[in-house]
Order: sequence, then structure tokens, then C-alpha cells
Amino acid sequence: MMTEEAKMPMEMIPAEIEIDGHKAVVTYDPDIEMFRGEFVGLRGEGGADFYAKDRDQLIEEGRKSLEVYYDAMDVLAAKEALRRLASGEDEMIPSEMMDRLLDGENPVRVWREHRALSVEELAAEAGISPDQLIEIENGQREADPYTTASLAKALKLDPEDLV
Repeated sequence: MMTEEAKMPMEMIPAEIEIDGHKAVVTYDPDIEMFRGEFVGLRGEGGADFYAKDRDQLIEEGRKSLEVYYDAMDVLAAKEALRRLASGEDEMIPSEMMDRLLDGENPVRVWREHRALSVEELAAEAGISPDQLIEIENGQREADPYTTASLAKALKLDPEDLV
């Protein structure tokens, strides 16, 4: 059953509608006697277009279109993640390591041990003293941005991974 709004002529249907928090521009194609919705602001290639005979159906088709769009974005994201893993740009993190990080253990120590480096090896690679590294790992000293960047480079990480 169509609502009164769904039966409105084109000039009475808003030129923009919102579906699940996304704005769509609505036009009417008289050749096929259908409304066309096009989402704006969606990232990725193309948009998510949808067609229907009335407003209610347009919203239903818009939701279906968004679902297909998000499924496609998920596939692209998964492919990109696999590419980054295969190229060595990213790596899998063992759950035991994540547990340690989530439990609040010092990330420098967790990553150093994961990379199988001694205190002396990491300190030498980062250009700091072993005593300074021990103090950072024990929370007795906070690493300045330069030291954090040096440690991150030595551990083959982004500095944000150590904060």
C-alpha cells in the first residue's frame, strides 16, 4: 500500500532524500517513468544509483543499493588488506601480542620481543642507550617524539604503533 507521499507527483517529492544517513539526489526520468536516486558523497568508484516508481519503493531500492555498495567496499578493503600483507607493507599480529598490548603492557617491549631483539640490539639500532630503553619500557621515562620515531623505524613500525 502506497503512502500519500509516495503517490505525489515529482514536483512534490523532495529533490534530495536521506536514506540510512546518506543523502541521495532524486530525479525523474519521464522516458522510463521512474524516479532515479543517486547517493552523493560515497567514496570509491562510482556511486550507488537506484530506480523506482514511487518514493516508498525508491527508499527500499536505495537501501538495497547501499547494501550492495557496502558489500563491494568490503571486498575492495579485503583485497587491499591481502595485497598489503603480501607486499610486506602490513603484517598479522598474533593474538597473544594483542592481548599484551590491550592489557597495557609497554608497546616498545611487546614489539621488541615480537621482533626477537635484545635490549642492546634495539637500543643500538635506535641510537639510544640500553639504560634509556629499559627506562622507556618500564614506564620510568617517556620517549620524546624523536626517540619514538627512532624506535619505530628500528622496529619497522609507524610511530603511532608505539603510543
